[in-house]
Amino acid sequence: MEGMGDRDGERGAVETLLGTGLEEPDDPVLEALRTIAELREALKRGDADAVRPKLDLLAYGAGQRGVLSTLAATRSVEEAVQRLAPFWRTAEYRMDAARVVAPDEVEVYETVIASGASTRLRTLTLLRSRGGHWRQVTTMDAPDEKLVLALICDDEEAPLTLASEEAILEPTKLRHPGEPWEAVVRTAPPPEASEVPDRRLREALVGAKRIVSFALLPPTDIAPREAALRWLGDAVAAIGEGVGARQVYLPWNERLLHPEQLVVGPDATRDDLAARWVNVIESDGWTGTRGMSHFMLPEVEARWMDWPDEDIATQIVVRAAEDLRDGECELKARTDQEVAGTRCRADYGRRGAVLGQTYGRYGSVRLAPSRV
Repeated sequence: MEGMGDRDGERGAVETLLGTGLEEPDDPVLEALRTIAELREALKRGDADAVRPKLDLLAYGAGQRGVLSTLAATRSVEEAVQRLAPFWRTAEYRMDAARVVAPDEVEVYETVIASGASTRLRTLTLLRSRGGHWRQVTTMDAPDEKLVLALICDDEEAPLTLASEEAILEPTKLRHPGEPWEAVVRTAPPPEASEVPDRRLREALVGAKRIVSFALLPPTDIAPREAALRWLGDAVAAIGEGVGARQVYLPWNERLLHPEQLVVGPDATRDDLAARWVNVIESDGWTGTRGMSHFMLPEVEARWMDWPDEDIATQIVVRAAEDLRDGECELKARTDQEVAGTRCRADYGRRGAVLGQTYGRYGSVRLAPSRV
């Protein structure tokens, strides 16, 4: 398909990943990918008539991060296409992965580089089938493709400092001197309590004066990605110590730590990193991991009602996640495998833990007792 970019490059080939378990997921994936490719080409041409039928303008949630960026702050498809066409004519983009998340919905993951810019955007586009035609619902930053740490600080004026040979701190960037790792640094006042759904985070924010966040797009190969996890954690821990941060919050895996707990050192193992970047959450009748995507793996889940009690479900999830990280199992959907001495049935997991949420391109796998 024209406009898809180099599909033979590093992880450039489109992958069909964990979804909801359709018997034959290839057809909807290919149709959705074709729609995206045709949409990108129509945007390049500035052809509003070709763009319009590929947009689901009436979809719930589209206005939250609107179709074509809320029609590029215009009131019509024609105006939006005219405004966005110059960007798409010069931008480089690549389709990285696609995932079936419902019988009529597919998520497509792309890397986009604006002309003349070094920053890569990794985006998630949701497409929905209506009347036999695939249409774009919305596009957003791929949530699992960012490593995010947020320092919770009591002093709003203490300068951010860092003395390290491995990291260089600038007003808006934290970068590695020898690797292409660059985290965006932002400082902001704490959010209002009503805007924070996580009770533990609300309590941690009481009395805080500012939040300093660090967001890094990680490498797309596992070895440099793990090195970037170690580097970012160590650097942010040192900055947090210098500014007197009381805690650091990892939003993707819903974890609060003291900054010094991020430090793993140069000889960190995968287990050391997972102790910081992966969490196990028990909620609403489920136990599930958060953060396995940092290691380019699916989340692991178990529903309590499938097991004798929630403690057993949690033990199975923890052990399976460890085996998956260590390469001792694959947890392929619709297979039976032994986990911690228990025969388990692996199947497709949920799209996300919360309605409207997605686990991202690596999806999730659910474990239940084997029926064999």
